[in-house]
Amino acid sequence: MYLFAPTLDVATPDRLLGYPIYENPAMANSTTSTNKSVIFGHLPSYYVRTAGGIQLDRSDDYAFANGLVTFRAQMRVDGNLVQTSHVKSLVSL
Repeated sequence: MYLFAPTLDVATPDRLLGYPIYENPAMANSTTSTNKSVIFGHLPSYYVRTAGGIQLDRSDDYAFANGLVTFRAQMRVDGNLVQTSHVKSLVSL
């Protein structure tokens, strides 16, 4: 088995050591930061929960001059890594 296995199908992720690779552009740049730039492990160990329901608000006043109605939706979520030993990170120097 190869260390890195690229795929030709866009819908199928490339693999590293047989595990799928997913890119996250919101993570830190590895060349300009000492933050964690790569994580590897069992990501289902990261739990996400919703804190309450979805709040939907309507305003007739905000864009009244243009004859528009505006809406705002808010949802509170939280997440945490339950098993810290399941995920490791690469820190750039």
